[in-house]
Amino acid sequence: MGFQGCRSDLEPRPRIACERPKAVSPAGPNLVVLGSPGDVRRFTDGLASMQIVMNNPGIVREIVSSQSHPNVMYAETGGYIVYRSDDAGLT
Repeated sequence: MGFQGCRSDLEPRPRIACERPKAVSPAGPNLVVLGSPGDVRRFTDGLASMQIVMNNPGIVREIVSSQSHPNVMYAETGGYIVYRSDDAGLT
């Protein structure tokens, strides 16, 4: 199925094409955290299904994963507020 405006291609190597702020976990390409208008969404199976993990954070400008600590992710919003998750974007 996927998320509107995004697609994932697993061959020849994992890749996600999307014009929204996103982070792909360094622990594996199936864990994706994506900023969308009004919420932040978490996918654990590429882009097949999703879970909303944050409502109304403001405009998400960037989402990044820590390369040295794969469970740590950061999301920056338009108000220059930075949110940190220590559980791979679950909370």
